[in-house]
Amino acid sequence: MKNALKIYLFLCIIVLIGCNSDDDSSQTNNLVSEFKINNGKTYLTPNGYYTKYEIEGKKDNFLLHFIDGKFVPITNPEEGIPCPWVENMTQGITIKLKSILDDEIAPGLYKYTLERDSTGIKDDAGVYSPSKVFYGFQLDNQCYSQTDEDLNITDGEMTINVDNGEFSITYSFTSENGVTIKGAYYGKLQKQLAPEW
Repeated sequence: MKNALKIYLFLCIIVLIGCNSDDDSSQTNNLVSEFKINNGKTYLTPNGYYTKYEIEGKKDNFLLHFIDGKFVPITNPEEGIPCPWVENMTQGITIKLKSILDDEIAPGLYKYTLERDSTGIKDDAGVYSPSKVFYGFQLDNQCYSQTDEDLNITDGEMTINVDNGEFSITYSFTSENGVTIKGAYYGKLQKQLAPEW
């Protein structure tokens, strides 16, 4: 009888652990990458990209792009230069980030800060200008684009968490004309091979 009770309790524990892990995965699957303008209209941004670049030899600078389309690198036939052609993109957010660590997008809290002060380029980690939100995006004439609306970010913060290459990024920004932008990105970040846009 004691053995039967032990087996029953053991099976109950296994079932409870199994249910708990199912709940965790369903919560992850239900996360939506998007941003909202003034807590109004929602803009989906399911695809995340990054570009790494250097300023004065420092490699901890990144451009993050959360967009609804996909990058397809092409070369502009007229100018012979690569450009960031995108498919099916109408909206997104571009964030200029100086990471806490060299060569990686490190977890942490990043606040908006001015890129330059009276002494020149600042060395602080943070979100820099030009960071912006755009919607009504159209790509015309190969590498040239236009948008219905660009909101230049001038204040706010972003929190980055990373777990086995999966990013959980939340942000709350304000534009130069007082518009609030709140959103999140969940998933992997793909390296963008084309130059910034």
